[in-house]
Amino acid sequence: APGIYNFKVTDDNGCFYTESYEIKAVTPIAVAGNKVSDVLCNGGTTGAINYTVSGNATVGNYTYTLTPNTGTITKTGNTISVTGLIAGIYTLDIVDTATGCTATSSITIAQPAPLALTAVGTNVNCNSFNSQITGTAVGGTSGYTYAAVIAGTIPAPTVFAANPIIVNTNSGADLVWDVYAKDANGCTAKYETTIIFDASPTVTAVL
Repeated sequence: APGIYNFKVTDDNGCFYTESYEIKAVTPIAVAGNKVSDVLCNGGTTGAINYTVSGNATVGNYTYTLTPNTGTITKTGNTISVTGLIAGIYTLDIVDTATGCTATSSITIAQPAPLALTAVGTNVNCNSFNSQITGTAVGGTSGYTYAAVIAGTIPAPTVFAANPIIVNTNSGADLVWDVYAKDANGCTAKYETTIIFDASPTVTAVL
């Protein structure tokens, strides 16, 4: 145990020698986790954690185990960085190589709900071939913007704006559209919608 210990040695003649020796308390090893980033898009791998070790006599003189063992782990001295994580709870166990003392830290990586989208466009007719498409996004991270392209267009759009999105149906030839939503984290969702072309009036001759 820590403390000051006095030692006395005596020979056959009664002569003696005394000396004191102090045993200092060992600073236990410790580890603290810091969440750098949650997962930005549902199902993604953008979670990141930094773990900082302290209390070990020699920097870097420890072993570690991450549970679950996933992502990319980088050990630099008393810092362990973990990137490329999916959502979940990550526990780092460390062991001081010199003393055998242990420490543990757990960090939770969260993720937003899946981004989902529905969309509807206003009808077109022979006098108005432009349709206003309104998208409705849920989940993800709020701050949604929208874009629309003719169905099957590749690549996906890169320019997004607030509702509604005005599209030209090319005299009714292009009625099926891929509508995209993008949230504040840059996550996207797609929904296919069909614009209705109102029937033109007809004339029936009566004889």
